[in-house]
Amino acid sequence: MKSVQTSTLLKLTLWLDAAVCAALAVLQLLGGSALAQELALPRNLLLATGVFLLPWSAILLWLTRSPAVAREWVIW
Repeated sequence: MKSVQTSTLLKLTLWLDAAVCAALAVLQLLGGSALAQELALPRNLLLATGVFLLPWSAILLWLTRSPAVAREWVIW
């Protein structure tokens, strides 16, 4: 498995993505009812995606701290 050295730009990008994902997760979990009405989406959909985003943001933070990242994780 090939890996990519984490540059400063990659670390910043992963950290920013993790922060945005965590913020959206909190917003969806705590304000799900208001968002559901405003966006005309099912509340359960917002809750499910909020639950998904929490571990995803943790994975992104973990990748930020790694000296090298598997190529498949950052290049699709």
